[in-house]
Amino acid sequence: DIDYDNGERETFIKADLIKSRRHKQVDEDLVDDEMDRLRRKIQTAIEDKGMDFLECFEHFDRDYSGEIDEREFQDGLRRIGIDLTRDEARSMMDRFPSRRRGRISYRAFVKALRLRRTTDNTAEVEQLLRDELNRLATTRHGRPNFSRLFDEFDRDGSGDIDRREFRKGLEQLHISLTTRDLMRVINRFDRNGDGLISYKEFVKFCEAGDGGYYGSSGGNSTRMREGDKVECRYKGRGKYYPGRIRRENRDGTFDIDYDDGEKETDVAPENLRPIDSGIAKPQMSRVGDRVREEIRRLAETTS
Repeated sequence: DIDYDNGERETFIKADLIKSRRHKQVDEDLVDDEMDRLRRKIQTAIEDKGMDFLECFEHFDRDYSGEIDEREFQDGLRRIGIDLTRDEARSMMDRFPSRRRGRISYRAFVKALRLRRTTDNTAEVEQLLRDELNRLATTRHGRPNFSRLFDEFDRDGSGDIDRREFRKGLEQLHISLTTRDLMRVINRFDRNGDGLISYKEFVKFCEAGDGGYYGSSGGNSTRMREGDKVECRYKGRGKYYPGRIRRENRDGTFDIDYDDGEKETDVAPENLRPIDSGIAKPQMSRVGDRVREEIRRLAETTS
């Protein structure tokens, strides 16, 4: 069976109709240069046109299979002005760390090209969209029905909203966003980076206020970020201890460094409360609590 260089295919070719051709040596330096040019072109599309990683990937993955094969890769390169021979395109594909030779997965695509997300502030656009989604979800009883609104987007009933469903859902709700703003807002929904919006991610975006996670202190909602000083219920127990947020995880939990040297990971937001002012009242650590309890015990046994 033969794959011709022009894209045609033919099967059951007799051996006497085939003659061998020596492959020309691939210029690896040329391939490296073209790989750099591909990286620059895609990063420019992300930064200047507001495209997301998945949209760039699907420029190549024309059948939406989740993988780019050799023909799709070479055709995609040609459409952006990078014209390589089949051998050169194959050599470039080898620079993508995929498990299957001749296939490029989405993860390998992003990793090999070292793509960077843009950091422009879209808070105003996000808040406008969030306000509209909350308005649409509000029932006559005053409580929002996010499940009903989510189903308006999840047209195929899969339990996740993909990029096309999200775009179509906004259009049907008469919410108009530029492609640039739309892609960035989708990235704010998609907390785990899998290219889909789950129901949990959808609700968190609608309820978050400005796309982040909040704690409650004295009835006032306050955004909690990495580096913030907080009080945390260690292991979910009743008493709060002072510390600092070391990391905000993609699933909405936090890693905490306590002031007494202890550490805790994957702390749920409801177990945290921010310290409102820069100067907090003195707090006793868990070590201090144990010392106090021991003194009290000794006092009771000697009295």
